[in-house]
Amino acid sequence: MLPLRIIDLNFNLIDEVTKYESIQLTRSWSGIGTIELKINRYAKGSNQLLCQRIIFPHNQLHKAYIIRHREIELDENGKETENWLIKALPLKSWFAQRIIQPPSHTSNDNKQGPAETVMKQYVNNK
Repeated sequence: MLPLRIIDLNFNLIDEVTKYESIQLTRSWSGIGTIELKINRYAKGSNQLLCQRIIFPHNQLHKAYIIRHREIELDENGKETENWLIKALPLKSWFAQRIIQPPSHTSNDNKQGPAETVMKQYVNNK
């Protein structure tokens, strides 16, 4: 079981979760995909799994997910269990929320350069 690191939006390390019930990755060919994590709410670090926190497997930054939903899991009778149900989306989901509009003097926008520079341009000019 890989430990999951938890960081905030400023990339500060918050905690690390080493014991969780299950983790399920759903990939999507044409969409974004999701990750669903079930963890005992009393486990070390589980209280840090909050919305807008980023989780990723130990030292695998390219597999980072942002937590979008957290709830107490219910059993088949509708009673609360001791597990958190955490749902997260890959970081690339941020780009799905952005609408890029070209400058007012043109019908389209064109930026050339290294990929990182181009992406920063569009992120900063939301």
